[in-house]
Amino acid sequence: MNSRAAISGFVRPWAASRARSASSMPTAASEIALIEAFADTRVIGVTINHEEMTEDELNNAISEHHSQLGLPVTDPLTRPASDLVDMVLTAFPALAVVAETTTPV
Repeated sequence: MNSRAAISGFVRPWAASRARSASSMPTAASEIALIEAFADTRVIGVTINHEEMTEDELNNAISEHHSQLGLPVTDPLTRPASDLVDMVLTAFPALAVVAETTTPV
């Protein structure tokens, strides 16, 4: 595995997941396994689709996925963009050094 990484989003529309049987929707873990099996990459974080979810449901989904997957998880539309940046900088700390030396203040 090389140092390239994928920030891969897993769409989990809440209403759709309630309406379908559990076997019809792949799990985030199985999707990560497929990505990493067929691509020369590793998943460094997961994004959640918040549509039709309450704030509590979204918070629980983020927490549960993080706990189950051991990866950072966020909703990029309702959470700070810094969550996504942190995913990348955690996976690639050398980028933080580059950003610090090239970003105007």
